[in-house]
Amino acid sequence: SNYLNTFCSNHPNYSYLLRPHPNHRRTSEPLDNELSCTDMPIETCLHMGDVFIMETSTVGIQVALLNKPVITLNADNYPPYEQLGLAVDVSSIPDLSGAILAAKKPDLSKLGYPQLGTATDSVTEIILRKCLPKELV
Repeated sequence: SNYLNTFCSNHPNYSYLLRPHPNHRRTSEPLDNELSCTDMPIETCLHMGDVFIMETSTVGIQVALLNKPVITLNADNYPPYEQLGLAVDVSSIPDLSGAILAAKKPDLSKLGYPQLGTATDSVTEIILRKCLPKELV
């Protein structure tokens, strides 16, 4: 978190949210650029963030399915998020800044996951297919 605090000091448009694993409770006070969501459900934290950095966690798949960038730290393809196009893996903390600044949304196509659209479009398509004669669709 010291590295991220320094990164955010050098990039004023950034702040970071620290969510320790539930088995590892935080013992120190938050740093200057740090927001804490320790007492919030993980799903709330995932919706609050724009880019996610993690070591090894199944939360990475949740983030990717929200179509948000994931950066793994020294994951060595475990889990295989980078291989699946869901994350970018960096080998060390100093490599994080470049990955954060170049963060991109995951490629969900390797999962066979449909590209995200809007619920309204999906519902409209189903209604039209089921309710209208084929020649009108």
